[in-house]
Amino acid sequence: MGLTPAQRMSAYDAAITGNQEAINMLGYDPRNLPQVKADQLLANEESYNSIQTNVDMLNKMLSDPTTLNNVTGSVQNVISTFTNWEGMSFAEQVKALSKNVQDGSPVTEGITTGGIDAVNKRNDFLNSAGYIVNNFTFDKLLELKKGGATFGALSDNELRAIGGAASRLGNAARYKDGKIVGFTGSKEQVIEDIKFIQTKFKKTQDALNASVGLTESEKLEIINL
Repeated sequence: MGLTPAQRMSAYDAAITGNQEAINMLGYDPRNLPQVKADQLLANEESYNSIQTNVDMLNKMLSDPTTLNNVTGSVQNVISTFTNWEGMSFAEQVKALSKNVQDGSPVTEGITTGGIDAVNKRNDFLNSAGYIVNNFTFDKLLELKKGGATFGALSDNELRAIGGAASRLGNAARYKDGKIVGFTGSKEQVIEDIKFIQTKFKKTQDALNASVGLTESEKLEIINL
């Protein structure tokens, strides 16, 4: 079983001082690597982990079909999540949920724990969608790439395509006070755009693995991909 990123970084720090146990854990002596390679290794590790944060966010967004239904569906679809609301008539549920769907207001009074959890998941999804729309634009990604950040493996056209997927999400969204409160587009289109961005980010991670110039066995052990 390979080391976790945190364990690997800790072992690297110890091995660079000559700690034999850490060297054995790594399977190589980092002091034998050219310094430029060691520096690049650490830089790529940081870049990989930074991208992984975004990949984890995208994975979470795709992992809950019920929440995907709720953010892209009608009030009637959302109501199905809250069939166990206590002390509320169907009409009261419709009124409360309609308010929530239309303007993003947190409606929790009279909702069971499961219902509150569903509202929280929905709000988390919408916050993540807002992050994508605001931060994954072509201009911002290109600026990061030119600054030597994590997207060197992607062509400008690929960055433009990511920005296009983010724009489609933004164009399909409903807003209130500048925040996304739902989507008018289909669930299928939302999934397609998120998966597209996810695929491009994973391509960048794969390239980080290859860019250090190590042997295949060193890549697998050091970067653990």
